[in-house]
Amino acid sequence: PEGAQQLVVTRGGVNGKSTITGVTVQVGLRSNQAEVLTVGNPDNVNVDSTNFATIQAAINAAGANDLILVAPGVYDELVIMWKPVQLQGWGEGSTTIDAIKAPFNKLSDWRILAENLVTNALVDLVPGQELGFGGIEPATFFSEEGAGVFVVARSGGNNRFAANNNRGARIDGFTITGADTGGGIVLNGFADFMDISNNRVVNNSAFFAGGVRVGHPLLTAEQGNNVVYSDADNDNVRIHHNTINQNGGLDGAGGGVALHTGSDSYQVTDNFVCGNFTTADGAGIAHFGFSDLDQNVQNSAVPLIEGNTVIFNENFNQGQAIHGGGILIGGSAPIAPGELTEGAGDVTVERNLILGNMAGAGDGAGIALRQVNGQEVKRTGRRLEGFT
Repeated sequence: PEGAQQLVVTRGGVNGKSTITGVTVQVGLRSNQAEVLTVGNPDNVNVDSTNFATIQAAINAAGANDLILVAPGVYDELVIMWKPVQLQGWGEGSTTIDAIKAPFNKLSDWRILAENLVTNALVDLVPGQELGFGGIEPATFFSEEGAGVFVVARSGGNNRFAANNNRGARIDGFTITGADTGGGIVLNGFADFMDISNNRVVNNSAFFAGGVRVGHPLLTAEQGNNVVYSDADNDNVRIHHNTINQNGGLDGAGGGVALHTGSDSYQVTDNFVCGNFTTADGAGIAHFGFSDLDQNVQNSAVPLIEGNTVIFNENFNQGQAIHGGGILIGGSAPIAPGELTEGAGDVTVERNLILGNMAGAGDGAGIALRQVNGQEVKRTGRRLEGFT
């Protein structure tokens, strides 16, 4: 059928194993207006297409739903994906995004583009994000600066990721390495129905999660007369068939994969999450903050962590006890003294291999549940009653 199809290779025999990453086979385009753009002048692309020298140039020129085919090679870029396009590499063994901040103009170009996108209202900030450019260290996107691929979006309009015709934007078939501060892949906000698949995210570090980060762990915003954790509205995100290893984080939660408040109805499935480290909670996979069923989409399911291999991840902090070496399910800390946490929301965790992880001086080397019940119990009457 038309659309994106996942292909993996499985060895024959009774106990044949499948490849961790695969390839996405794209059948047709998502709309009659969609076009094919290429980067790096790939051979054997038998379509009428426009070629670009860099990934960023192709994204800047693309329309919503366009397919961007990135040829094998190493791309020394800090990519800002600000449109709902299909960013398609040749495979994680062939196409590499090198996010090391050298030469110096890589970072300055990133900052210029980020400022233009915000000031010209081409993307929207998440509630609570500070607006401030200029100076040595701009306040806007301070903790996301220089990610390998940084996804920003509009909260409304025809180009929003959640629009029916725009659903299924993706980052697929890349090795992403060398990032610091921001990490490998960061979804800032409003990146609904995004697919992150068939990538190798390796050797990245970040102020927060170093591998793949969805939303914000500590960002707050005013809501009426209250201060709440900011809902980044990254709903129905799918993270699947990735190798996410040897990434590091410092704060918030998560070393390999982190899903923060407002990641409703996400799916993290069939990933290989190995050797990630953090000085916070949840070294392998972290569900941190309140994310639940997406009430705005029919037939949505609760967040799902299924079929992943989560091995040899570690968190450790000499100053405090941190928890969840393999997987963390946790609510954010109460904002004001005496209040309850918002809780974690509903999440299904099943059929994962969790082995050889370490929680340092904390608890839950395999799985840790922390502050999973709170304000949502008062609102809905639900609470955690059992865990298998």
